[in-house]
Amino acid sequence: MKLIKISGAIEVLNLMHSEIAPYLTEEFFIALGENKTLKYLNMNSKSGVNNSTNISLLAKAVAMNAKRNGSLEALSIAGWFKNLSSFEGYFVKSLLVSDKDHELWYGDKKQAQEMKKE
Repeated sequence: MKLIKISGAIEVLNLMHSEIAPYLTEEFFIALGENKTLKYLNMNSKSGVNNSTNISLLAKAVAMNAKRNGSLEALSIAGWFKNLSSFEGYFVKSLLVSDKDHELWYGDKKQAQEMKKE
């Protein structure tokens, strides 16, 4: 996680078929969201990702990366979804991030608690 957070050189991260997704922590996704150089992320999975939390966190990280002017251009997550409802219900909805969400991940948590979610 620290490498993703501090590296100014990572442009490609290929985790294809590593089946690591269920073990990734929120810290990983926070680092992914603030990485400025990552252009391509491949997290294709053979077995699928049955963890709705990590599906939501990945979407949130992608949205945060865009909000923070990151370089992410391509994301491959083939095999993550067993059905369309998990894609829509967890991934798509989590792409909508608010200023409060941003403050919770990258700012002052106390200030974030006082904010209203937009």
